[in-house]
Amino acid sequence: MDDLKKLGEIFDAGCDAAHLGQSIIERLGSEREGTGFCSDLETVAYVVFGKAFKTFHAAKILCLHGYGADALALCASLFEKHLEMFPKQSCWWKSSGKGSKRARVTLRDRAKAVGLGKRYDTSYYIFCSHKHTGPSAASGFMFRHEEGVDVILGPNLKGVYNAVQHSTMHFLDLCGVFQDVYKLGIEAEVKALIERVTETGRQVLRAHPDLCV
Repeated sequence: MDDLKKLGEIFDAGCDAAHLGQSIIERLGSEREGTGFCSDLETVAYVVFGKAFKTFHAAKILCLHGYGADALALCASLFEKHLEMFPKQSCWWKSSGKGSKRARVTLRDRAKAVGLGKRYDTSYYIFCSHKHTGPSAASGFMFRHEEGVDVILGPNLKGVYNAVQHSTMHFLDLCGVFQDVYKLGIEAEVKALIERVTETGRQVLRAHPDLCV
């Protein structure tokens, strides 16, 4: 708990992101009361955002209890939520180049289509490794000792810093997408929080590099 407290500033930034998400939901409920959604895109955006909000909360709870590696697995789900915001069915299919056959668009194709190709090849690869217990994620759930290595069976600080940072950033990115769909006029607020999370992460990393693994 003492070590978790040293990461307090990034947890505080995450709480502010959660408050923003809650205010968005409450505002939308107030403005759309009795009118419903204006389009299929608005309906899909609302469902995706609501599910992402729940996942973000779950990641935060895991981090607060020292289960960072498990929270990183949830970051994969948050990343994928960016790729479900396609307004047209045609975005799910592409020409295979063989006659008139069409091939289903892969997750990487969808990531590239929304400008997240590089993040798919880096961050998402790491998240999925935690999600599927891949070798590259072993450092998050194993530790070295005098007799060799063993599996971490309980709470541990490993992965907490990265999980808080990534889950908060991906949720704020989704807040930006949601605001674009609903024209909420909160671009500046979302941008300011993203900058705060980024800078706070740097400060904590400089102050406690040994805790940010």
